[in-house]
Amino acid sequence: LIRSAMSPLEIAGDLIRYIRETGCTQKQAGEQIGLKPATVTRHLTLRRLPPDLQDQVSAGVIDFTAGYYIAS
Repeated sequence: LIRSAMSPLEIAGDLIRYIRETGCTQKQAGEQIGLKPATVTRHLTLRRLPPDLQDQVSAGVIDFTAGYYIAS
């Protein structure tokens, strides 16, 4: 599911697909793939960003933590 070269938004997309396909909760998804529930939440929160800011997070212009706080 998650490989080291993935951007935070790619991880978020994969998490969303995994949750939809398996019907599990965010917490269960995190447990099954080895992520803390808070980490899952932070990744999924990035999806709330406007597309231009998502692009900046994907490009590394805005880091993961800053993107999370902007989206929160």
